[in-house]
Amino acid sequence: MASVCLVFLTLRAQLATNIPSRLLVPSLVCCYEDVTTEEESILAYLQVLHASVMNMSTNDVSSHSNTFADLFIKLLHYRSSQQEELSEVVEDRIVECFTDLVVKMSENTFRPVFLKLCDWATLSKNYDHITSFYHLADQVAGKLKGLFLLFAGHMIPNCVELLKNMNGKDHQLQQYLLSCLTKCFHYDTVASGFLTTNRFGALLEPLVGQVSRVTDGNSAEKYLVPCLVEFAAATTDDSRWKALNHELLLYSKDDNSLVRRSLLHVLLGLYDRLGESLLVLLPETIPFLAELLEDEDEQVEHLCQKFIKIIELLLGESIQHYF
Repeated sequence: MASVCLVFLTLRAQLATNIPSRLLVPSLVCCYEDVTTEEESILAYLQVLHASVMNMSTNDVSSHSNTFADLFIKLLHYRSSQQEELSEVVEDRIVECFTDLVVKMSENTFRPVFLKLCDWATLSKNYDHITSFYHLADQVAGKLKGLFLLFAGHMIPNCVELLKNMNGKDHQLQQYLLSCLTKCFHYDTVASGFLTTNRFGALLEPLVGQVSRVTDGNSAEKYLVPCLVEFAAATTDDSRWKALNHELLLYSKDDNSLVRRSLLHVLLGLYDRLGESLLVLLPETIPFLAELLEDEDEQVEHLCQKFIKIIELLLGESIQHYF
């Protein structure tokens, strides 16, 4: 049995390396309709596709870019086609294949492909399509780094809409979306100018609003805190920091202790990253801290005390007389 499997693996590799892309790519597109949605079958197909992508020149990829756009739209239907439990491995392989394809594309080649995928997902209003797209966008952002910002602006209006309507059941989409935005903010520079005044204003409330939509503390620390920290770090404008701080502090009065804990994790992350720069926000912040110090939730009180110690280290003096 092992020898038979080895033969099949060798055959797949030879298909990808020995058949010219002008013949192989159209054939892969045509035969995909005959591939079942069973994990083993589609993984075998993706193995051939990935190997062929790795073997192609940039010119080959450019000449087939429209075909690839259509093919990956079909592949990204995988999530919505699963009636039972989704195989994350399959979508991971689809995304991996696409990200390796992307690095062989020029800006002019990649732009229409990405915009076509973005429009396919966002205009469909299909939750599974949108989730798969942001899974892909997150990985592409990690691969292209700052270059991704040349294209990411197209998806910001949809990001805002999704963030406004996010609910507790959308945790996977929320994670992909926050992770993708984190990378965008992280790679933003003055030269790239990605986080414009309009984009900052559009994202501010819905992004901070995720503080009340986290499903558990781990998700908040892994996805939400880094996103809001990078959001703040992408600017040096005091007025933006003040607006962000004001929106955050409103959640200190939330009835849900998890929300109040998430808020404090965000504040801890912000001051850890930006340090003394944020001390200008203390006059507005201290009254809210005074309330949190008397919180009925012990974890909230502990996090608040930890936050106050960080502030005191930055100031070089005690602020206990304020409480």
